[in-house]
Amino acid sequence: MQAQITAEREKRAVIATSEGKRQEQINVAIGAREAAIAKSEGEKQAEINIAQGEAQATLINAEANAIGHSPDRRGDRVAGRPASGATCRIAEHYINAFGHPRAGPTTR
Repeated sequence: MQAQITAEREKRAVIATSEGKRQEQINVAIGAREAAIAKSEGEKQAEINIAQGEAQATLINAEANAIGHSPDRRGDRVAGRPASGATCRIAEHYINAFGHPRAGPTTR
């Protein structure tokens, strides 16, 4: 009778250990899945943020260029004529590349 009780206890211990390992594996798998989902959502949000920033920059540039082409604009003049947005952008690129034309030594 004692041997039967001992065998039953050992059987229950093996089953409990097996169930514990099974639950551990399930928990690890669920954790890995949730981590992958969180990483994917983070990457997606980062891409959205980048796209929104680029769209906003494009919109600001488009608005600035539209103002440059506006017929009501009288402030900027190049050679006595109203400067277009393209002219202003070319001048801006020139200044960025070579510095202000009146700054520094001259070649004359």
